[in-house]
This record gives sequence, C-alpha cells and structure tokens, in this order.
Amino acid sequence: MVDGAPVQTGTVSFTPTEGQATSGGAVISNGKYTIPRDNGLLAGKYRVAISAPASGSDKPAPVMPGEAPPLAKDLIPPEWNTASNQIVEVKKGGSNSFPFEVSSKSTAKK
Repeated sequence: MVDGAPVQTGTVSFTPTEGQATSGGAVISNGKYTIPRDNGLLAGKYRVAISAPASGSDKPAPVMPGEAPPLAKDLIPPEWNTASNQIVEVKKGGSNSFPFEVSSKSTAKK
C-alpha cells in the first residue's frame, strides 16, 4: 500500500542481511504479491526494497542516440527503495505475511 492505496504494479525484493544464501522477490499486482513456499526464503532477516513506477502523463525527456534513457519516476521513497533499511524476519514454519504500508512522502533527511 502507498498512501493507503494498493500498488497497482511494482516489485518487492528481499535481500539477506545475515548468512542465509537466498534472496527473493515477487511482482506486485493490484496490491498483492506472493512467493510460493517451494521457492520461498530461508528463515532469517532480510532487507526489503519496493519499487513501483509512477503512472501518469509525464512523457520521458528525449535522449540522444547512445544515451541511456532516464530512470522512471518511482512512487516509493528511497527509505523503502534504493536506501532501504526496512528489515523483516522470515520464521521457519507457520505463515510469513508481510503487508507494507508506505508513505510517498520521503522522511529521509537530505
């Protein structure tokens, strides 16, 4: 959820913060994501990063041949994305459910 509304499209990734050897992620569609248990994460702590492209009428700026296009604007602020320190703990057995409530207003200090 971003500002109380479901993320229509995006991704969520889980990167290990300890010695576990797995990382994982999923596509977000209509505010939901799942990682099948068979392909799931091992027990341990993971850094969460979420990305959701902003939709709108903003047309990308033209680029010169050979230049990389500009990155798409993201709904998710850096503290949940590129500079994420958000940590979850996957526990062995049981249900591991991680709903995320994100504010599009960045709280990171510049």
